[in-house]
Amino acid sequence: MIRRPPRSTLSSSSAASDVYKRQKVYDIFKKRKHVWVYDDKNIPSKETVNECLKKAWQLTPSKQQYMPYRVNVIGPGDQAEKERIWKQAIKNHHKVEDDAMADGYLDHSKHTVNRNYQHIITAPYVFIFTSRVSESNEFNKMAIDEDSHHPEQEFEEKLEVINTLISFECGLFCATLTGLLCEKGLDVSFTSCFPKQFKKYWKHIPYVDQEPHIIMSTGVGKYFRWQFMERTKQTHLDPKPDFEKVVNWVVTNEDNDPEPEDLTKKKWLDLHIPGEKDGDFFEDKLKEK
Repeated sequence: MIRRPPRSTLSSSSAASDVYKRQKVYDIFKKRKHVWVYDDKNIPSKETVNECLKKAWQLTPSKQQYMPYRVNVIGPGDQAEKERIWKQAIKNHHKVEDDAMADGYLDHSKHTVNRNYQHIITAPYVFIFTSRVSESNEFNKMAIDEDSHHPEQEFEEKLEVINTLISFECGLFCATLTGLLCEKGLDVSFTSCFPKQFKKYWKHIPYVDQEPHIIMSTGVGKYFRWQFMERTKQTHLDPKPDFEKVVNWVVTNEDNDPEPEDLTKKKWLDLHIPGEKDGDFFEDKLKEK
């Protein structure tokens, strides 16, 4: 077992290096701005985009390594397909407005074409994230046999139950991919404004055979949302919520809290930290198979 020294023992040069790396990651993600129109004269190579996708696949964590989603990639040569996807977003936007008006939330439904979706039809590359029925690896098969673990990711009828998990994992992949693409000098945009009921609204698009979660695009940005906001002098009208509204540091009333259970008396460490015997156990199980 390799033990790392406490952070306080790091040399000043190592600490400075850590700070530099953190700043570099921060600066990379600061580059991300929502694209309205991509540059059709400056198209990244398929090799560059696929390299970023592969690295994102390598780096993105997944619960029990299932990765219960698929990233469907539409490349530069298929403009008609991007227009079909764009129409899905536009139709959904209008339907949401109509439903809101019918329910009394809106006074009117104008059916304008929202400019925030334009990235879909101008991007050289569009990614559609959908749910996927997954397979268990050898470790998970042993968990199923030994611990009665139920792999919901393996059953189509159970995907809806873990829908929140799948959407969360798609978000992890998107965030990782965003950093990798921005590092290459590329731009990205996202939308989740499209119908989710795949059996009803996506029959004409065969690869969306499970629920879609997010649409992402990449390329070299030509015109950005922030440019429009600055040109029309509306930036000050569009702030994020206050940090304190989003991040809540929990403070409990410790005087009234029950005394915490002493887990060490239950041999917590022995139960939950793998040892040599655990390795022997799993080696034996693999040999049995």
